[in-house]
Amino acid sequence: MYLRSNRKLTALLVLFTIMVANLAMAGAPVVHGIISQGYLKSTEYNYLIPSKEGSFAFNEAMINVSATVSDNLRVGAQMIARNLGSDGNEDFVLDWAYGDYRFRDEFGLRVGKVKTPHGLYNQTRDVDMVRNSILLPQAVYTELMRDVMNGFEGISAYGTISIGESSSLEYDAFIGTVDVERTQFPVDLLLQPTFASMWGTALPMAGWRAEVEKIYGGALRYNTPLDGFRVGASAFDAKMYATGSFVAPLGFFNPEFKMHASPWYVLSAEYSTDRLVASFEYTRAFVDMELNGVLVPTGMPDPAPPAVVMDFAPEDRRGGYYGQATWQFNDWFQLGSYYSMYYPDYDTRDAEGFSHMMRDLALTVRFDITDYWLIKLEGHAMNGTGDVRTHMNPGSALAEENWTLFGAKSTFYF
Repeated sequence: MYLRSNRKLTALLVLFTIMVANLAMAGAPVVHGIISQGYLKSTEYNYLIPSKEGSFAFNEAMINVSATVSDNLRVGAQMIARNLGSDGNEDFVLDWAYGDYRFRDEFGLRVGKVKTPHGLYNQTRDVDMVRNSILLPQAVYTELMRDVMNGFEGISAYGTISIGESSSLEYDAFIGTVDVERTQFPVDLLLQPTFASMWGTALPMAGWRAEVEKIYGGALRYNTPLDGFRVGASAFDAKMYATGSFVAPLGFFNPEFKMHASPWYVLSAEYSTDRLVASFEYTRAFVDMELNGVLVPTGMPDPAPPAVVMDFAPEDRRGGYYGQATWQFNDWFQLGSYYSMYYPDYDTRDAEGFSHMMRDLALTVRFDITDYWLIKLEGHAMNGTGDVRTHMNPGSALAEENWTLFGAKSTFYF
């Protein structure tokens, strides 16, 4: 891994160093770290990374430090470097850093860069050892939108309200912004597939800049009287603006991209015992977009212009669900499986064919070799191409309905 010399990274490292020093002064800081290396290999399509030929472009490293300053105040920070194909590029960034003051069980505040409460597992998606699977179900925890969904810079209010003697209600409400300057998810999600359909190929990108104007939302979780069983709902609303520069066969153009997710929600249920964890989640997204200034070939003979600039107003109405179960056989062996169903357009889920959906039946085995080292092996039986990116598969007609994906991952942690 490497660090690129830039002012933003230097500022983050200085901030992290100051945080560590202050935590040490506060007394007994707790330090944890994770480093992992993964591998993905698919039979038909490049999925998430160049997986058709097999790829190790799948790794992460992180270190965090936290301390209890007083009975009510906790502070902490985490740096992370990750790589998932073209996403992450192994640059160290500040993943989270906040102060957490809990006035009482019913009310607390977190201020800083905070993990977004979205679904059951978004706040722990970076912590590989707390789950069985290598890949979270993409129907709910899509990697393409990770930069927007992962965390925010702002403030959240949270608490736990007791309901009788055996149940409680947890809440978390937040508002802030998201640092997405380097994110390319609109490029991967919308622009390159659009360009590929128009020009027959993905287009080289000369520059890209993005920003989130505002994000707000919250989560409610009800811990039922049945021990280990909880249900919940979470949602967020976000506005994003981006602009870029692309090189088409007929010249440069500079499209503008606007997105408003209102809302993106998840409904959740989980049951856990000492050995079993079973969960189900359902998600819907209602995202309106504007794409302005796109250079489009006309395909018309002279004297018609070879290309014109056009505007588009696409919608993202994705949705899906998954169910999963994991069984802990003993201290060193877990077996888990999930069934995930994803629709890029939920309103056309009953359409014929397989390009409008993607089923994923996954099976994972996990071996905890020592107290600080684990290995996972995972197989996916895929049906459909609804989440396969055309620009990552140039020349492919996405004609194969059934395909497989194999994953392996080794993680060290302390």
